[in-house]
Amino acid sequence: MNLVHDPENMTSKIQEEVKRTSEKQRVIVKDIENEVYHRLKNIRTMLTQAQRLFNSMKLAMKFGPNSSVSLNPPPVTRQAPIYKDISLKMNTRTSDGMLFYYGREPNRRKRRQSSGCEDSYALMVINSNVNFVVCLNDQFSHIDIAKNVSDGNWYNVRASQ
Repeated sequence: MNLVHDPENMTSKIQEEVKRTSEKQRVIVKDIENEVYHRLKNIRTMLTQAQRLFNSMKLAMKFGPNSSVSLNPPPVTRQAPIYKDISLKMNTRTSDGMLFYYGREPNRRKRRQSSGCEDSYALMVINSNVNFVVCLNDQFSHIDIAKNVSDGNWYNVRASQ
């Protein structure tokens, strides 16, 4: 039983099918390359935005005279979103210290002239208690959020609006 009645015609059809399939494959590969390019471009954009946001934050922690970390933001911070949640894990045996500060670096000359403050917020340990300290419109507010944390144990601290 001969399934191929016309081998030349069959060869021609196979060649056409190979051409058509190759063209489809080329289009699919080009589409995939474009999709990967655009996704990578979006990832680069998101990484750049995340880096700008990170650079716009001021974070400081301090316990004792020889231990502090401070990341200073660039001057342009107006586009940074306002966060409403702070969460961290901490332990200390010190009764007073700064856990977290968000706001502009204090201007000492201006502070001497005025008893007010810059808009900012902070988590601080004051007399062994964690306090959420907010300064808005030259008014300070202190909220006790945890008691007796200077025992060296680990604590999860969370402040949210």
